[in-house]
Amino acid sequence: MLIIKIIIILYNIIIMLKLAWNNWDKYLSPYIKTKNTILNIKPNTGATTSWFLNNLCSNPQSLVFAIDTWNTNENIFDNNLLHIKTKSQLIKIKNNISNTLANIIINNIYKFNIIYLNASYDALTVFNDIILIWDLLENNSILILDEYEWTFYDNKLNPKLGIDK
Repeated sequence: MLIIKIIIILYNIIIMLKLAWNNWDKYLSPYIKTKNTILNIKPNTGATTSWFLNNLCSNPQSLVFAIDTWNTNENIFDNNLLHIKTKSQLIKIKNNISNTLANIIINNIYKFNIIYLNASYDALTVFNDIILIWDLLENNSILILDEYEWTFYDNKLNPKLGIDK
């Protein structure tokens, strides 16, 4: 079971939860009918993007930004979104993730109330990604980080270290 870490920032109090993908609806249900600006970083095959569009974009002003280089899986991503009714609320950005995030920050283009980071597999990259996206969070927002318990490396360079820092 994939365990993710959700950081809920409410009134400057950080609540951290470890939960599985199938529990998202429980914690994200307050966002179902609200106007959401969602950032989906490294959506890969589009499962999370589909979930966001299907579950959190009933408000026509909601947007999902999907940023990835899509060196692989771009056709799978596109095919998985073919029949999504709210697909017009998707802004797909094929570009270097760090450069795109820096551009959003520098130009103060958007703030997001939900950010999902499909984390890299090493602590340093995860830590750097979190530093970049932290300023993109609105007040009272949610940051979702996966790969939390992924343990490929024998040493402490696994994503958990970068997330916990």
